Amino acid sequence: MISTPHDLTSCCSRPDTFNTCLSPHSAGHTLDLVIIKSDVVVTNLYVGTMISDHALISFKLRMMRSVEVNVQTVTSRAWRRLSRDAFASDLAASRLCSDLNALKDMSVDDLAKLYRDVMTNLFDRHADCRAGRRRAETEEIQKTAATIGGSGSRC
Repeated sequence: MISTPHDLTSCCSRPDTFNTCLSPHSAGHTLDLVIIKSDVVVTNLYVGTMISDHALISFKLRMMRSVEVNVQTVTSRAWRRLSRDAFASDLAASRLCSDLNALKDMSVDDLAKLYRDVMTNLFDRHADCRAGRRRAETEEIQKTAATIGGSGSRC
């Protein structure tokens, strides 16, 4: 942020910036200062007619899009294609729901593994995993998600 004349001078003296000073004021004062990187092209520069002692300045900037795109591959499930009736039917026929007496003697660890295996199998059949690409989240967002508890890469 430029807040002092020294800040402005140091900004304009950087080798990667180009500054354009326009004087749309009839008294010769500089009202507008455009500071851009040296690889940005200014086109269609127009200083309008004077209204009182001011004029409108308009221009277009032609910029190159950054080549470096931070992309990550993510997996997600096709939840919109999930048929709830078919899923409920398959769940009712699974080991989790078909014979509850067989589950009584299982340990908590075995029940958790059974639950994970059955549900993963059902989800793979009814809402398969899809790989896709998206812009990577910033490090700050990732840290926030990790503190909330979102860390998994599985669907």
